[in-house]
Amino acid sequence: MALTETALDLARTQCGVLTRAQLLASGVSRETLRWRVGRDWRLLLPGIYVLQTGLPSEEQRLVAAQLFGGDGAWLAGSTAAALHGLRACQVRLPIRVLVPAPRRSRRVAWVDIRSTTLLGEPLVSRGSLQLGCLARAVVDAAVETPDERSARA
Repeated sequence: MALTETALDLARTQCGVLTRAQLLASGVSRETLRWRVGRDWRLLLPGIYVLQTGLPSEEQRLVAAQLFGGDGAWLAGSTAAALHGLRACQVRLPIRVLVPAPRRSRRVAWVDIRSTTLLGEPLVSRGSLQLGCLARAVVDAAVETPDERSARA
């Protein structure tokens, strides 16, 4: 039950995190997928798998959240601000993801997906991750902060 070379290449670029669609498209059978989940692989989010059984790393959670958002999704808000290096922000749960409208906003497990019509911001690539620009990340992080003093920081 070895993975195809396509799936292995994709796993290397995405920190071992793949979607069900990516696995099936790369030649992994449904039977292999059913067999491996719970034995060799772990289900992180609906339709998102990590090719290990242990706890996922922070980077694997970030990749999973972005993949769960779908095509065109990017990390945003306090999550992106922390990844940009703002000391006042930390990568905490829920992981913030923006998706282009008309997709709907939703919260699933530890991922908060928000739909936006404000498109066209420059995205920053960090490996397999897409981050919103620093300016928007700072503004969104301030909006997410519960008290004014922390928001100003």
